[in-house]
Amino acid sequence: MSRIRRAAAVATAAAITLSACGTNPEEDALTQAVSEYVVAYTSGDVLSAYAMLSDRCKEQISVETFEVLVKGAADQYGTREVLEITVDSIRSDRGKVTYDVGVTALSKSEQNWLRVGDTWRWDAC
Repeated sequence: MSRIRRAAAVATAAAITLSACGTNPEEDALTQAVSEYVVAYTSGDVLSAYAMLSDRCKEQISVETFEVLVKGAADQYGTREVLEITVDSIRSDRGKVTYDVGVTALSKSEQNWLRVGDTWRWDAC
């Protein structure tokens, strides 16, 4: 194998190795939870969205009040999906995310999330 080909093979292998190391299961789980929450919230699925709230937020927001918010968002904006998301930080059981759903009123910056066991919960109340 020529020196150039060997260098190219080594560089390709290094790039593949580095890209595989870039995956982060904690970030993946958080971004998945945020995506599911956004769809539930904007599609008017009150019970699914409410189930994703932290206990602290459930103590502050009744399901009846939450239903008004969710139904209003669904009526005004329709079902949305996360277009872009950045995990700003994960520290222990707390995470912050910034995401865009194509609507300024629903897109968030450094929104708080809480991990309870293996499940991320919305904690931005």
